[in-house]
Amino acid sequence: MINFETIKDGLYNWVVANTSQVSPSGSYKTTAVFITASVNAFAYTVTINGVPFVYTSGTGQTVAAIAAGLVAIVNAGAVPVLAISESDGRFYLNSENGVAFTLTASANIKVPVFAVYFGEQNNPQAKNFITMKITGLTRTGVDYQGRPATTGANSVTGNRDFMVYIFSQGTNALTEIEKLRSSLYLDATLEGFRVSDFCFVDETAIQNLSVLEETTFQESVSFDVQFRMAQIQTANVGKIEHLEAQGKYYKDNVLKLTENITI
Repeated sequence: MINFETIKDGLYNWVVANTSQVSPSGSYKTTAVFITASVNAFAYTVTINGVPFVYTSGTGQTVAAIAAGLVAIVNAGAVPVLAISESDGRFYLNSENGVAFTLTASANIKVPVFAVYFGEQNNPQAKNFITMKITGLTRTGVDYQGRPATTGANSVTGNRDFMVYIFSQGTNALTEIEKLRSSLYLDATLEGFRVSDFCFVDETAIQNLSVLEETTFQESVSFDVQFRMAQIQTANVGKIEHLEAQGKYYKDNVLKLTENITI
């Protein structure tokens, strides 16, 4: 069974870990927010539309627990922003009325310079963004089918490739995408992919798609990455409970003997 949510998590973590992050300062309609370090008894603060939301950490708390604490405090407040936590120390802030909100934060909290979306998401457009679109799976090579178990269960295992089309637009998009492409060969990146049950295979050259739109030069770039994963399909083909056979013996075209056999 292919878990595309696991794949998306692995891809998202790869992108945000290898592109720039800064302390939030400005207006947003949606953004990811990262707790970058766990510090005991620290007042983690995000200020939204001028309203501070403070969560004071306990001793030895994980970044995920700190993020969850901030999310609960934000959602209990009166600002029109919905906070959604993840399990790795990041959370999202999304405008509930489509109006941009101002955001600043204390130390140990950062946001990505480039908002990261997947192709099927319908999100407010950020000024700087990276989008990823995952293709369907294609079979590579020949699948292996083992001998059915005595219960009749059988499995087929094979390699499945998929492409991820990456497009980025915004200030310094070319620099950020080059950093992302180069990170594909880092051990930490490859291990992150393995944890998410896929591996890096190949990548294409970066395409510079920058154009002059009216009076503004719009920096836009793209490149594609090929990944591979194993797919295991299981089915119960059943088993033969018993076999019945009938033997007949003829001599001179005359039936002499009939024997029924059950195995």
